[in-house]
Amino acid sequence: MKQLIFILSLFFSISAYAQIPDTITNPDKETLYSSAENFKLDYTQEEPIQILTGNVKMYQDSVFMFSDYAQIVRSNYLTAIGNVIIIQEDTIRVFSDSLVYDGASLISELYGNVAMQNGNRELFTNILYYDLENKIATFPDTMFMQNKNSKLNSLEGIYWVDKGEALFRKKVVVEDSTFILKADSLEFNTNTNVATFISPTYVYKDGKEIYCEAGYYNMNTGNAVFLGNPSYVEDDKKAHATEIRYDKTKNEIALYGNANYSSIDETATADSIIFNEKTEDVTLLGDGVYTGPDKRVEGDLIVFNTKTESVQVEGEGFLSEPPMIIQGQDIRYDSLSGYAYVKGDVTWKDTSKNNTIFGDYLIYNRNQESVQVERANGIRPLLLQVLDGDTLYLSADTLFYNSIKTDSTEYKEFTAFPDVRMYKENLSALSDHLYFDDIDSIFVLTGMPIMWADTSQFSGDTIHINLKNEKVSSLEILQNSFIVNAEKGDYYNQISGTEVLAEFKEDYVDNMYVTGNSRSIYYLKDEEGAFIGLNKTDCSRMRFYFQQDSLTDVRFYTEPTSVLTPIKKATNAELYLDGFAWSLDIKPNSVEDLLNISKNVKRVTKSRNSGAEITNNEPSEKEPGTDVLDLEPTGKQKDSEVPNNAPSHTKTDELIEQKKQTKKSKSKNNK
Repeated sequence: MKQLIFILSLFFSISAYAQIPDTITNPDKETLYSSAENFKLDYTQEEPIQILTGNVKMYQDSVFMFSDYAQIVRSNYLTAIGNVIIIQEDTIRVFSDSLVYDGASLISELYGNVAMQNGNRELFTNILYYDLENKIATFPDTMFMQNKNSKLNSLEGIYWVDKGEALFRKKVVVEDSTFILKADSLEFNTNTNVATFISPTYVYKDGKEIYCEAGYYNMNTGNAVFLGNPSYVEDDKKAHATEIRYDKTKNEIALYGNANYSSIDETATADSIIFNEKTEDVTLLGDGVYTGPDKRVEGDLIVFNTKTESVQVEGEGFLSEPPMIIQGQDIRYDSLSGYAYVKGDVTWKDTSKNNTIFGDYLIYNRNQESVQVERANGIRPLLLQVLDGDTLYLSADTLFYNSIKTDSTEYKEFTAFPDVRMYKENLSALSDHLYFDDIDSIFVLTGMPIMWADTSQFSGDTIHINLKNEKVSSLEILQNSFIVNAEKGDYYNQISGTEVLAEFKEDYVDNMYVTGNSRSIYYLKDEEGAFIGLNKTDCSRMRFYFQQDSLTDVRFYTEPTSVLTPIKKATNAELYLDGFAWSLDIKPNSVEDLLNISKNVKRVTKSRNSGAEITNNEPSEKEPGTDVLDLEPTGKQKDSEVPNNAPSHTKTDELIEQKKQTKKSKSKNNK
């Protein structure tokens, strides 16, 4: 404050002082001219000394000097005391308490309350060495510089006045309204207001700390580049990169080259990371990886909003929210709504259930823990389910996976529709609709379902595939049940009834029950395997016994009637039960068959009835295999041996609804 008052008090007299009348013709540039109110010569010293007091004025060439008291030796060596002022070319002004000036070298030494003005820039110090010829100011002592918006101080410095360049050393501190900078050394351009970092430097701004060893900061634009092991720290947040840039106009902090960001619960790495302070968007470019408290994202272009936690991945990307994993070419995830939309080469995994779905378009809802994959761009979604070490493949136009939570229970359900196709080693199936939940572990197939196992075909209104410990434990066919086993040519063993229950033991059929209007046709062979006749049986119920997948016995119940017809006398109508259909040509035999949208999947492709003719008695290309009807039945069994829990459901929708209604009671009983 004392310096400012001193400068103001002198400022108004500077103009008058500067107008020294030139009464000397052809002045010598090396001579120091002077005037004062009082003048005397002191001859007591070796050299005469001019002593000037009161309103002292001096000039040499284009330099004007003023003081209260002055001594001049050898015509151009000056010592001035009191209210010293130097004016050079009307733009540079220096104030001090005292001055030592050598007119031969044009070097001045100023002491005490030194102030230097150059345009709107002001420098303050206690000692200043100023080379007036080269316009170089050296500060060997603590200095302070300020303009309208900022101030700077250091212990040492050099100022090249003409160039507008300054070098500050030792404990450099720069302050303005938005930041504080600390460094050991700093270069500064007073014309452009650009500070250049040449030593370890710290910048503090709005609770943020930036470290670097090189770079620059533009005080006019607010833009900065930080180089040399730059780092960024804000509370628990840390960032490192080869280069850090700050663009005030865009409100962006950019990390380039091996960019790394971390906090207590978040990390991010990429070739580049850009953070927008206004939108709070974080962009990861090149091999980006973001890890949060509940998610992990990977991709070449990731945009993550720290406020909404929304995520967008362009190009091949990866999103993980355990136990869910999503991959695709375009991922857009809104954390607030919980919805994610994924396009192109989509992969979805539920690691808790060993499920994987492939497709081209996916909708995921985190809040409901649901996923829907739809047919898009001619690509059908495909489910992979690991069962007992083997993989089940399932495809449909739409696959829907959902988590159901109530006050008393929690389970996951899966739905596929329409045009459902299933393939597994030794098992294939088709239907219009499929349902599964992990409480009952039952695949429910409806809409003209057909299933194939080995050389047998199963069909009905509804088919249940029951699982236990990831193995098929039983198979139920509800309403219009029909089983066909291929022999040779157009010869087929057949079973029909209202409902069928097949029980499995160690991957083999152990028992099979047929109830309601039970009918069967099986072919008899001689010892050489030649067909000798067919046996047709009608009854109320049937039971089949197996050992290691081979039929050992069959029992018929409630007034069974059987007709044995020699093969040579059998008519076409006697070879087939009503409703017979052999659909081997639409059976899925590979994963490719599940995904082929042009494949014909009509449910009945080769049917027979009592009026049809046999068009082909030659053996089919599929060799006969041992199946449930390969052997002639023997023995009898009582009705009571048919289990009371044999299938009795007639409508799949009613069954599904009943299961859902009983889930709560099951959970309560378990508790």
